[in-house]
Amino acid sequence: MPLDYPTNQRLVVLGQTQSGKSQYNKTVLVPDIERYIIWDIKYEYSGGKVVHTIPELKSAVTTKGCLKIIYQPILGTNRIIEFRKVCKFIILYIRGFTFIVDEVQMVAPNNKIPEEFKEIITTGAALGIGCIALSQRPQLFDKTIMTQAEHVLVFFLSSKDLEYVEHYFDKGISWVKTAPKYSYVYYHAGVVETNPPLNL
Repeated sequence: MPLDYPTNQRLVVLGQTQSGKSQYNKTVLVPDIERYIIWDIKYEYSGGKVVHTIPELKSAVTTKGCLKIIYQPILGTNRIIEFRKVCKFIILYIRGFTFIVDEVQMVAPNNKIPEEFKEIITTGAALGIGCIALSQRPQLFDKTIMTQAEHVLVFFLSSKDLEYVEHYFDKGISWVKTAPKYSYVYYHAGVVETNPPLNL
């Protein structure tokens, strides 16, 4: 089920490995977004212009018609420093894009969120910058990401991670614990919507 939501808002997608989280993002969410920049630390995404450095990112966003960009940091570089550079570039120069951050706990750990990313999370909507944050372990990334999210998709998680997510949203999210594989919950504006398994 594609989501109908303003692309300048914040979406969190949670789920363990093999839960359907990544497949949903790649096959449903991303294809439905017109303009995006993906932080792809695991080199898993395709279908857009792949860049590895800030100069390459700058060249891509200034190229007419280049609306889908995948940032894959060079292996061996400090991912936190590189991530902060990308976030700063987005704040200064990008408007009307969605910033997609895979494995967000790796670059915005609990109580250590980079200030540049925090600015995107807290004020990006006013600048036309949306954000999708994906993670297997919600307890490990900074709580700002959770508290600022208007939309949440939850696939299967461990009991402890589900309890943690319920603290921020709704007890109904625990439905995924006993639901068929690849099922998920969509939470928005206080409403929990259960969804049947993805056709993977």
